[in-house]
Amino acid sequence: MVYMDEESEARLHQGRWERWDRSLHARLLTTFTEAKAKAVVFDVLFLDTTNALANQALADAAKRHGQVAVAAIIAPLQHEGETIGKSVMRPYEALAAAAKWGVVEASDADKSVREHYREPGHKLPSLAWRAAELTMASPPDPFASRWVNYYGPAGFFSHYSYADVLATNFNARAAFSNKVVFVGGWWSVGFTGGLGTDNFRTPHWWWSRQKLPGVDINATTYLNLLRGDWLSRLPPPLETGLVLGFGLLAGFGLAPWRPLRAAVLALVVALVLSAGCYVLMWQTRVWFPWLLLAGVQLPAALLCCAFAHTRQLLQENRALEQALVITQAGASPAEVMQRATLLTPEGDVSQPAASAGPVGMGSSARRSGPSPAIADILQAAPPPPVRPTVSNYVLIKSIGKGAYGEVWLARDIIGSYQAVKLVYRDNFRENEPFEREFNGIRHFTPISRRHPGLVHILYIGRNEKPDYLYYIMELGDDENDTVPLNPDTYRPKNLAGELERRGRLPLRECLGWACQLCDALDYLHQQGLIHRDIKPSNVIFVHGAPKFADIGLVTEIATGGREVTYLGTKGYIAPEGPGTPSADVYSLGKVIYQAGFGVDVGRYPELPTEMVENAEETSLFELNRIVLKACDSNPSRRYQTARELGQALSDLKTRLGSAS
Repeated sequence: MVYMDEESEARLHQGRWERWDRSLHARLLTTFTEAKAKAVVFDVLFLDTTNALANQALADAAKRHGQVAVAAIIAPLQHEGETIGKSVMRPYEALAAAAKWGVVEASDADKSVREHYREPGHKLPSLAWRAAELTMASPPDPFASRWVNYYGPAGFFSHYSYADVLATNFNARAAFSNKVVFVGGWWSVGFTGGLGTDNFRTPHWWWSRQKLPGVDINATTYLNLLRGDWLSRLPPPLETGLVLGFGLLAGFGLAPWRPLRAAVLALVVALVLSAGCYVLMWQTRVWFPWLLLAGVQLPAALLCCAFAHTRQLLQENRALEQALVITQAGASPAEVMQRATLLTPEGDVSQPAASAGPVGMGSSARRSGPSPAIADILQAAPPPPVRPTVSNYVLIKSIGKGAYGEVWLARDIIGSYQAVKLVYRDNFRENEPFEREFNGIRHFTPISRRHPGLVHILYIGRNEKPDYLYYIMELGDDENDTVPLNPDTYRPKNLAGELERRGRLPLRECLGWACQLCDALDYLHQQGLIHRDIKPSNVIFVHGAPKFADIGLVTEIATGGREVTYLGTKGYIAPEGPGTPSADVYSLGKVIYQAGFGVDVGRYPELPTEMVENAEETSLFELNRIVLKACDSNPSRRYQTARELGQALSDLKTRLGSAS
């Protein structure tokens, strides 16, 4: 690139708003000829002038070089102040005969050049294509549709100042030998720069804020032709189909979501769409007007979504208000269904006859059925809650609640306190998990009172209307250690609460209850059952001893190809899934990890930094080795039974006692 810039204008004494002396261009061409430049392209409009000598010198210099292309433009044709067409402004005759000439790239109204020049009316090739004709064996079709692929911001191409090239000490051969040289005005230079209009926006302008002169635009389109890396656009039918398809997808896809979630989803889709289109252009040089989708269709779909939800909320509010008025008038739900009304879209009130009751509007009122909105609300409303009952027990308060049921503090007829778990059928979408809970209790109950580490089930019952099952079990200790038990302040003591209050348990205490739980788990496995949901909140303390509770997921050990439903709590489920004693050992290992090190299960196998300062350091590292084996992701390297895990913990407990 050789720029006719402000410095050259001053050094060569060229007028600010005048055409440059063409003898300077002749000298420049002679320099390029001597330097053996491959081709020279002038982004300068050389119209006829009265300086015949300078004109002839430039034409002769172009003829001597033999590989010169100069600019032409398509200008509006004016008649009496009105545009009546377009005309071609080409170089003067002598220069046009000595050099190739082509039309410079044209910009859109926003001063951006997006597409290679191809004027369908004149069928004139572009200046860039003329340069390609001089330097390529087989230049591409000059009138095919191509989109500009920009390589960089202003200054991307190597460039020199016009005055520097004409200096006597300039090494032109080193700079221009076997190269294509583009000559043109820097955008700030007067007449040669188009009076400040020869400056264009490119995609790089948005962050560099530097516009490109026209000569850089023509050099860019020439390189596109030379390299064959111009951008293409999708065929119109495919592009139209994508726009219509995306519009339908956006409209129907956002409709089910509430406005805030729809906005987040729309933002994610816009970002993914934008990134996808950039990758498409980068990898295949095919561009697509993604902003139409991301900036127009998505916001429009989002507004429609918000409008639809707002209208729905207004209708529901009006329905609720009318239902409330009718209900306050003393109507039953069935009467509300018969007499409820809504305002019609025209604003009329639809009411039944006066005989319908105190809210009637008279016999002249138009009859109508109940509002669909009110009907839906009344039908979807849950029936009044029925307080559960358990024979011979008074349910005092709920002391725990899970996904399918809740645990109550209960008092029997002689004043003893027990725990009662109620499992409601309505909390299950299907009957199978409800029956699974019942089967777990059925399997567990006969053996529960044979081992001190299992919570004792005292009674099982089932109620049909409403449908729920319940089982009575021994009550855990009071977390507040209140004696005698105070029902108002009672909270069940479990391992999760202990860890929340104390952080972690002392090693001896941890080993003590861990050995007891291993013994209880081993007993459960010997009966052909697995727990499947071992975690701190399911270990309760009864008279100070730990016990496994919440036995709703207890089932038979998977044998003979029988699969076990993948159930449990995240963080405690073995990688291979539940169904084997080894999987229960894995879960218990995670519980020991939490209790022994006071670290959340999600951070496993991380160890607390204060271990190195603890007097129990060696024993804690031994405990860690036991936990790592119990929680090994490979079942074959894990303790195969709870008895093996319990023996390892017992040995550590013995060594710890001997050391003290």
